[in-house]
Amino acid sequence: MRGTAKKIIITLIIVIIWQRYLIKKKRKLDFCAEQNVEMDNLDNRSEESGNTQLEKETMCDFQEETIGKKCVICGCIINEDNESEEHIIHNAIGGVLKSKAIYCKKCNSEYGSDVDKAFCENFAQIIDGLDMNFDRKAGETSYEGVMCDKKGNLYKTRFKKGKVISMFDSSGKYTKWEKGKYERIPNNFKWDKKAFENGMVKIAFNFAVYSGIDIKYLNKVFDNQKKILFNNPVIIPFMPLTLFDSLMEEQDTYNLYHAMQLFNYKKKLYVYIELFSTFQVYVLLSDNYDGQIYKEYCQIINKNNCEKNRNEIMDALKIYDYKDADIIATQYRIDIKQVIEDLKEYHNYDGEDINITFSKIENIAYERKRKSSYIRNYLELLDERYNKINFEKISSEKDRDYKVKFFSEFQYYTDYEKNKVCTKTYKITIKENNVEYSYPELLQEKINENQDSFQKYRDCKIDMMIKHLQYKDN
Repeated sequence: MRGTAKKIIITLIIVIIWQRYLIKKKRKLDFCAEQNVEMDNLDNRSEESGNTQLEKETMCDFQEETIGKKCVICGCIINEDNESEEHIIHNAIGGVLKSKAIYCKKCNSEYGSDVDKAFCENFAQIIDGLDMNFDRKAGETSYEGVMCDKKGNLYKTRFKKGKVISMFDSSGKYTKWEKGKYERIPNNFKWDKKAFENGMVKIAFNFAVYSGIDIKYLNKVFDNQKKILFNNPVIIPFMPLTLFDSLMEEQDTYNLYHAMQLFNYKKKLYVYIELFSTFQVYVLLSDNYDGQIYKEYCQIINKNNCEKNRNEIMDALKIYDYKDADIIATQYRIDIKQVIEDLKEYHNYDGEDINITFSKIENIAYERKRKSSYIRNYLELLDERYNKINFEKISSEKDRDYKVKFFSEFQYYTDYEKNKVCTKTYKITIKENNVEYSYPELLQEKINENQDSFQKYRDCKIDMMIKHLQYKDN
């Protein structure tokens, strides 16, 4: 009897262990199925917007092909030994799109680091007010701002990581900060215009190269003989020229975002850049481009649920055996052989403990999921604004000319088949008196005549952005 009872107990234990294993496997398969649906949806959205290859690569974080690519500075062939990741939009302002096919390791370490630092310092106050994540730890830059006491007296203040480092009154006397006595003045940016322009040009250049544009076509920003970016490129700040654009820009979005559009109008090649949903410019890359191109990229900035739910996601990605490893590696385009080679080369891995390999695959999968969670279809964010426009109010407008103007522009910038904003025309072309023009070209002509309007528009956009900032002063 004792022997029989012992066998029954052992059998029950085996059944329980097996059931727990099956539950974990089912949870993993459900997770992978969910991710497949998510990927399929992303692919469908990419095809709808007509930018299938680029969006699939950025949204799904495919591994970039570097074979045969040359460093744009020194011209050496990029390979596994000298490759270096370059953020298209700077890591220090939350950019997640990267390329290994622009600079070699040596040139990337030497090229433009001072430019990058000065550019990102412009946004230090903004970054301090946002809950952001960075691919790698970004330098914590201190910055100048202004505090105000209850009597209206202003104090020159230096901040870092949301904390007051020092305060000085109008006579230059040091003042001790006390909680509840002072309030931050949010719209007080110290702006380095030249550093801003240089940074925008580098983003435009990197995005063009990433998108496959030969550097011989980048003659308006890049000196191909000296291998440097020009100091005085053509940069055109954006300002809405139509009623439709104005109404679109008045609508806020739930998340702040970075966006880029690479496009040509006839022989002119441009990149439109929008940072923090606020700082908007066109950069002229070429005046002698022969092809036809339209590429876009868009990402949100604030931390999302993927960051907050890291433990749950890592649990779902847990690898128990080789089959699990194969499922995760296939789903997230991970080369297991390359993972093992890297572990051996950089971490003295001897290959005996397979759990080390499994753990590395899990972390790579999480990073790819995390990065892809920031990517958005640009059209979605445009539609978020588009859907907030009060069409009933416009229809009831008594000014007939106002209504005619709006609906004429509305027709021009709407894709009626999809009932969405047409990204092939929006901010790219404009119609005046039934004649089509390049938006940036017409803007360039008119902006000098409307400096006051531009200043008001920029202030309005900054005020909208400030509503997203949350400071935790000391």
